[in-house]
Amino acid sequence: GYPEHWIPILGSRIKKVHIKDYKLAAGGLAGFGDLLNGDVNFPAVMTALEKAGYDGWITGEIFPYKYHPDAVVRNTSAAMDKILGRS
Repeated sequence: GYPEHWIPILGSRIKKVHIKDYKLAAGGLAGFGDLLNGDVNFPAVMTALEKAGYDGWITGEIFPYKYHPDAVVRNTSAAMDKILGRS
């Protein structure tokens, strides 16, 4: 299922949240990629987390970059700001 469907089911049992993005068409490990570059409906996820009363940490799960590995920090931070409504 999709995360926005599981969040209401799990509700107050959610203690920690790790986010990642996934392209459904790619399938397998190749589907995982940078935040905001896949098919995860982050607005729906954030709305569901808010309705569930979750106010804890959210950690991004990202694969390291092969070249220019320092860029992953900036890109992930910018994406998380968008997801969290901070920019």
